[in-house]
Amino acid sequence: MLKLTEGFKFTKGDSIHISRREPYPHLTGMLNGKTIHIKYFGQTTLGMFDRSLPGHRLGELKILHKEFSSIFKDSKLKW
Repeated sequence: MLKLTEGFKFTKGDSIHISRREPYPHLTGMLNGKTIHIKYFGQTTLGMFDRSLPGHRLGELKILHKEFSSIFKDSKLKW
């Protein structure tokens, strides 16, 4: 399950993305004054790797998870 730690604040929006420093899909935010990355495990979308494409924001992923639950069941997201 992708669970956001209490006190976690998004700093780069609610997109699951990769970066040069963190090449795996993750969310970026602040917790206790420090930047943290929460890893995303499971089915990915192209949008997680290329932000010009859809399917990388939490709301979009929630829709995909509901519509294609058999594909996204291993993402460990729980709504």
